[in-house]
Amino acid sequence: MRVCIAIYSHPELFPPTLNAIDFLSNQGWEVDLVYNNQFPSTWNYHKNVRLFPVGKMIPQKELESDNVVKKVLRWLRFVFKLSSLINQCDVCIVYDPIPLLSYHISTFFKRKKKKLLWYHNHDIYELSRSRKYSIQWLAVMAEQHWFNKIDVFSLPAAERKEFFPLKYFPGKYFFIPNYPSLTFYGKFEKSTKITDKLRVLFQGNISPNHGIEEMINLLPCKIAAQDIELVLKGPISPEYKEQLLALAKSRNAIQYIHFVGLTPYHQVAETTLSCTLGLAVFSANDVMNSTLGTASNKIYEYAACGLPVIYYNHVHYKHHLGKYSWAFDTDLSRESLLEVLNYIVLHHNELSLQARHDFREALNFEHYFQAPFETMESMLNQSTHE
Repeated sequence: MRVCIAIYSHPELFPPTLNAIDFLSNQGWEVDLVYNNQFPSTWNYHKNVRLFPVGKMIPQKELESDNVVKKVLRWLRFVFKLSSLINQCDVCIVYDPIPLLSYHISTFFKRKKKKLLWYHNHDIYELSRSRKYSIQWLAVMAEQHWFNKIDVFSLPAAERKEFFPLKYFPGKYFFIPNYPSLTFYGKFEKSTKITDKLRVLFQGNISPNHGIEEMINLLPCKIAAQDIELVLKGPISPEYKEQLLALAKSRNAIQYIHFVGLTPYHQVAETTLSCTLGLAVFSANDVMNSTLGTASNKIYEYAACGLPVIYYNHVHYKHHLGKYSWAFDTDLSRESLLEVLNYIVLHHNELSLQARHDFREALNFEHYFQAPFETMESMLNQSTHE
C-alpha cells in the first residue's frame, strides 16, 4: 500500500506527524511526504519514505513576510505536487486546513480515482487570527464544507470536536492524543537520582502565559540545598528574551537561566533527560490553550523521559492530568510552586519511575494509532472487493 501525506509546514516541527510516518513505514507501507521546504531534514526516515519538499528552502519568518503573489505561487506548487502524487497512492492523509483545501483543488485538474481521505487536525485555527482572504483564511473557511468528503477524521483533543461540522461527516472519527512514540522514546533511560541541581525545563514556544516569569521570580532559590535552574528550550522572540533577562537580572539570577534554542526533534530527548522536572503551564484562555490536556506533546515527552510535570490549576488540565501521581497542579503563586518543588525533590525517584511506567503502558502514540490504522486497512480492503 502507498500513502501520500501532506502538511503545509515542515513535518519535523510536528512530532505527531513524524510518529505517523514512522508507524506506517514500519508496517511496510510506501510513504510519499509532501511538505513546505523550510529547512533541511534531519530525521532518520525509513527507506520506504520519499520526501517531496516544495519550493526553494525558506525559513517560516521569511515565508510569512513574502508578498501575496509569492505566497500564492508557492502554495500552487504545493497543490500541483500533491496532484501529481494522488493517483499513485491508496490513501491520502492531510494535516490541517491548507492541505485539505489543496487536496480537493488538486482533484479538479484531472479525473482521478477516488482515494481514501484521512483528515487530521493538529490545531484549531481561529478566523479572527488569520488575515482576511489569505490562504490560511480561505482554507479554514473551506474546511467546514468538505466534511462530507472525508473518510477518516482525527483530533488530538476530544474537546475540539464541537468546532467541526460532524453532523455532515459520514466517516470514522478517532481520538489520537499527541503522545510520544514508544518506538522512539522507549529507547531512552534516565537516572532517577537528582544530582547537584534542580533543573526545571520548559520546552516549546517560549512566550508569556507559561509560568516562566513566576519561576524566575523564585530565583535564586534552593530546594533541599540544591539550586534551581530554569532551562528554556525552543524559539523565543528577541523582545521577550530581553524581558526575561531583565527580570532575572533584577533578581540577581542571570546565572540560573539557560536558553537552549530550537534543535532537531531527534535531539529533544537529550535536553529533557538532563533535567529534573517539566513545566507544562498554559494559562492563556483561548481555544487552543484551554484544550491542550491531550494535545500538548511536551507534557507526555516529559513523562516519557521520567520527568514529573507541573501544570496549571485549571479544570481542563486537572481532568486529564489529575489522575497521575507524577503530575502536579499549581496556581503559580510562590507558595504553590515551592510546595510542589519540595514534594518532587523528596519523592523524585518514585515519581520518575511511575511516569515512565505510565508512558510505556498507555501514554504513547502507538497505543492510540493502532485502531485507526486497522480501520483504514479494513476500509481499503472493502473498497477493493466492491
